[in-house]
Amino acid sequence: MCQHLPLTLSDSVMCSPIGWTIIGGLLVSTLLTLVVVPVLYYLFSKMQGITV
Repeated sequence: MCQHLPLTLSDSVMCSPIGWTIIGGLLVSTLLTLVVVPVLYYLFSKMQGITV
């Protein structure tokens, strides 16, 4: 993600929004992978009575 900071902080009209989009997508996908999916897995397994 740090390699996209120069792209994001540049004054270019075209490159700066692309950098923000890439960084935002990386943050959202990381959050989904590390937090949301394990929590949903835990909740669904608890509903079915499976021990994790």
